[in-house]
Amino acid sequence: MQGSRAFVTIVTLFLTGILFFSVLDIIQDSLEGVTFGHFMIETSQSVLVFGAILWLLRRYVLERRSSSRLASRLRVLSTDRDEWRQKAERYVKGLSEVIEQQFKEWHLTEAEIEVGFMVLKGFALKEIADMRSTREKTVYAQTQTIYRKSNLSGRTEFSAFFLEDLLPASITV
Repeated sequence: MQGSRAFVTIVTLFLTGILFFSVLDIIQDSLEGVTFGHFMIETSQSVLVFGAILWLLRRYVLERRSSSRLASRLRVLSTDRDEWRQKAERYVKGLSEVIEQQFKEWHLTEAEIEVGFMVLKGFALKEIADMRSTREKTVYAQTQTIYRKSNLSGRTEFSAFFLEDLLPASITV
């Protein structure tokens, strides 16, 4: 916002300077008795510059209002998000603990548990490999081991194992 304000100020001052000198030139020309056509061209130029100044200032005011509304909306959404996170935090923590317990019942290693959580969060194998500083083939092998130990066929069934009961019961398959 500061950069925008400085830009508008500089451009407005520049245009105001042009307008000032154009008006001075019109006054000088009228004293010297220039032709009507020349007088009209310079007057039109001054009117256009004045119009540009008004347009620029109007756009600036409208942008500031819009920015203010967006900032206000962002504060409301941030507050709503923070409240939701506080309410959901204990449930999420409990869910994480239950998922980790299930991983341990499947006898997953610590590395497989970490990969399992990342798979549930929806990360691609390449993303998981990058985050864990390992090769994608290693992550692929770990996911295959997870699916084998859990007796689940793949990523979809693995995710559904944990998410199915969290969805509304009215959705039937």
